[in-house]
Amino acid sequence: MIEGSIIGSEFLQKIMSTEEENVQVVVRIRPMQANEKKNGDIPCVKAISQGKEVQVKVGPLEAQNYRCHKCFNPDTTQDTFFEECGITDMINSTMEGFRTCVFAYGQTGAGKVELICQYCCSLFL
Repeated sequence: MIEGSIIGSEFLQKIMSTEEENVQVVVRIRPMQANEKKNGDIPCVKAISQGKEVQVKVGPLEAQNYRCHKCFNPDTTQDTFFEECGITDMINSTMEGFRTCVFAYGQTGAGKVELICQYCCSLFL
């Protein structure tokens, strides 16, 4: 029984294939907030190179580019984000008894934990 579920796990098959990596760097650019738009602020971060790099403005005429596995624009839906970056597969594998980890990094109070918890709850309701 255990052996069958290990072999049948899509997540395990993905991470064991030579084409996939165990660790992925995924960036999600948040939408501008209403007060930022009201103040006339402009975005300082954007996805480039077909979503494989994120560009951060560091001055009026300067920008730094950072490579990543995938970069999602502000208009990306929750479902698309979680599906395409593999979190949905990780949640399913966790429910099958495998250990998984999502490391979310960002500004305090931005809603990282809330988003993940809301999404997880929506899968089981």
